[in-house]
Amino acid sequence: MKNGRKIEYIKIPDLTYGNVLEEAKIVWPPGSKSDPHDHRKSTGHIWILEGAIYQKVYDKKTKKFIKLSIYDVGELIIETPDIIHIMGNASLIEFAVTKHIYSPPLRMKYYKLPELKK
Repeated sequence: MKNGRKIEYIKIPDLTYGNVLEEAKIVWPPGSKSDPHDHRKSTGHIWILEGAIYQKVYDKKTKKFIKLSIYDVGELIIETPDIIHIMGNASLIEFAVTKHIYSPPLRMKYYKLPELKK
């Protein structure tokens, strides 16, 4: 458990490309959020399975805020290596669940909030 989030985690081999995809299911308690982070060289696809998720996106080079988005059930978020972001449960009363798939396997770098610019 990290930041109050239950994480189920597995790796799936991608036989077509000889790489490995990484899959995680995250259960987000009400009001929980990630620390600011990037995914280094990984691209991520995140499906919202339950609840609503917000994402604050920052430019990786300048550390400047780009946008705030809210995603609902059935929506897909695509994360690219050129961003830093914070994700969180948009609800203070309901759980949210997301499914994440990364390629190549995920390696994250964490940032402190004062490093990021509004």
